[in-house]
Amino acid sequence: MGKPRFSSLSLTEAAIYQYGEVALAQWVLLKHRTRSSGGAVYRSFTDQRQGKFGWGRSKFFGVMSGLVEKGLAKRYPWGWALATTSKVIGTHKGNEIRHKCTLLLPKRCDERYIRDLLRLKLMEMGHRQNERYGTKLHPEQLLAIGRINAKTCGKLIRQLPHKTAQSPNTALLGSTPDQLLKCAQRGYVAMNTHRLMKTTGLGRTALFSWKKRARRRGWFTQKNRSFEVPVELEPGLPVMHEHWQATCGGKFSWGSRPKFHQASMYKMNLDY
Repeated sequence: MGKPRFSSLSLTEAAIYQYGEVALAQWVLLKHRTRSSGGAVYRSFTDQRQGKFGWGRSKFFGVMSGLVEKGLAKRYPWGWALATTSKVIGTHKGNEIRHKCTLLLPKRCDERYIRDLLRLKLMEMGHRQNERYGTKLHPEQLLAIGRINAKTCGKLIRQLPHKTAQSPNTALLGSTPDQLLKCAQRGYVAMNTHRLMKTTGLGRTALFSWKKRARRRGWFTQKNRSFEVPVELEPGLPVMHEHWQATCGGKFSWGSRPKFHQASMYKMNLDY
């Protein structure tokens, strides 16, 4: 069996925020299915059309009415003309807003698949931001993996205090700097559940369901981080656990043996 064929469509993350994932996913699906007609959607509703979009008659006309209201389609006596891609991505100004993202659409995909894909675009945006600004790597490590240039590295080092007081217990909880460096070199970035919820706009339960589908499709790889609490630290947990959670960036769980959990590491897998 050969590889599935994909078509591509360029959008911006700002368009997802502006139009909403539901309306934009419906517009993308219609664009994907009407490439041969140049984005023209005729008024007639047939069994063939129902099979093409996966919508019933009332859903179809409701979708088209909603797209007109959102500015993603225009009504004519013969049907509708979908908004052009340039219109959808061309209404935003500023470099950050105009950052383009690419959707890879299999020949057979439905509205739910596209909505999941739009959430992936938002996750990729958050992943890039965490990769650039959220890492806890030292300036020398950032320079070594190409995240910053030598000039920026020197500037950051000069801004650091000459001596940084760090509790000896800190190194015993969570990932070590060397472990973080190796993960960063392989493209892994830490993103906690709260960050992912904020980035994708999903609630906790919906986020976990979406992640399960996304992992099954191979869109990203997730590495969980869970550590046994060293025996020498256990006596101090009742008093120090809140302080250690804050300083080491994680949470404790209390079972037969306490564990320390840090944000999972994610690597984006789609090659555009």
